[in-house]
Amino acid sequence: MEKKLILVEGCPKWGERIREQLACDRENWIIQCHINKLENFQECVSNCSDCIDAAVVDLHVEGYFSGLELLRKIKEEFNCPIVVLSSHVDLEWMIEANQAGMNNFLGKSYLHELPSIIRHTMKRNPLWSNSSVQLLIENHSRLLYEARSKVLTHMEKEILRLIYKGYTLSRVQEELCIAERTVKNHVNRILKKLQVNSSKEAAKLAHHKKMLHT
Repeated sequence: MEKKLILVEGCPKWGERIREQLACDRENWIIQCHINKLENFQECVSNCSDCIDAAVVDLHVEGYFSGLELLRKIKEEFNCPIVVLSSHVDLEWMIEANQAGMNNFLGKSYLHELPSIIRHTMKRNPLWSNSSVQLLIENHSRLLYEARSKVLTHMEKEILRLIYKGYTLSRVQEELCIAERTVKNHVNRILKKLQVNSSKEAAKLAHHKKMLHT
């Protein structure tokens, strides 16, 4: 039995790979409509039948179209299950795509899973692919690491408090009874965490964001 799909993919090479992957599956997948840019949407969908089983949408094709807008249009026009297929992912982006109508996600490095993921999605199965779960975990871990890496230690806060009061690094060294190299190492870590160029700038920023009050 034929399964009719809408494919949104702006890269010809990836479009061909997706077709090849679907052709190897036991299902008879028919790409009823291939959209490669936003401007072609109405022209393409006018040639589609009303019975679309699912859509495979790449949201990230630089310079071609807004994938999120296309995703919304497909959801409104056909109300079909949508699998987002992309090489790029982060949690904020996935939340936006989910709100726009995404039902499932698959990283392009796991393209061999595509037929199976489409079947799960067509059944309204909430189970996401192994690749999407892995990507979520990786991105959550990255965000957690980034958040933790910006937390100032007790010593770093003490150094910034003194710098904010106008102390020079040599006076900071004397006040805290630590070596000059230790002070410099702390300052270098502070600059990296706060992404600023000087200790005075770091002290002002930390004070403004009330990072020195805890």
